[in-house]
Amino acid sequence: MSAVTLGRISTVLAGADYSLSEVSIPATRTSLAPHRHEKAQLYLVLEGEYSETARGREFSLGPGAALFRPAHETHANGFRGTEVHGILLEFEPAAARALLPGLPLDAPTYFPAHVLDRLCGAIDRETRHGDPESATALRGLSLCLAAEVSRLGRDSRDEASAPPWLLDAEALLRSRSAEDLRLGKLASILGLSPVRLAVAFRRRFHCSVGNYLVLTRLAHARRMLVESRTPVAEIAQACGFFDQSHFCRAFKRQHGMSPGAFRRGSA
Repeated sequence: MSAVTLGRISTVLAGADYSLSEVSIPATRTSLAPHRHEKAQLYLVLEGEYSETARGREFSLGPGAALFRPAHETHANGFRGTEVHGILLEFEPAAARALLPGLPLDAPTYFPAHVLDRLCGAIDRETRHGDPESATALRGLSLCLAAEVSRLGRDSRDEASAPPWLLDAEALLRSRSAEDLRLGKLASILGLSPVRLAVAFRRRFHCSVGNYLVLTRLAHARRMLVESRTPVAEIAQACGFFDQSHFCRAFKRQHGMSPGAFRRGSA
């Protein structure tokens, strides 16, 4: 099955050995039956959330998460009522071996939400610019993405080896991000010591519990800025920030612009 059938697809770069496309999956899509693609694929989520099941395992992907699929890998998808927007890199076999030396090319590899947030934001900004320089920037960023994913793949433990409580911690932070889930409270809910949770969480997700929570709130805020006309102050409150000023500072620190400028650029 071609990626085109998932939703809207727009080819950004078409090279001899790899291509870069924007893919948007509509909110009306609920699931996709098992299927496969001819080429190896790396999908980076910019906005929205969905799940992918492959080899009996389910991967949950949100903003800043990525998933590598080998060529001809059978997988199924489930969607959660919001539009999913992301970047798709497709590789010829030789390019996959050259650009992703740290990944096993015969098995899916999952990268949790927010691990790739910095690159996610840079790619998102360039796709929104759409000026003549954007193609050059996206070519470089796509290679940076491949390099970062390859490094993470070499260093990370397999998802199946992560303790269930660590995956539960991530799920709680994403489903209850508007709450005051500080490290101590989250550890108490899971029946763990804060030190044990903090060390394991940073090793797996490459950031602290507090940083992950802020990044999840910002991801929800970005979606509200794009999909609604809700005032910025109300978005700040709905996403769990102390007030509008706190939200604006966090947003500008992460994205290099104010929430208002981001909304205007998305119109």
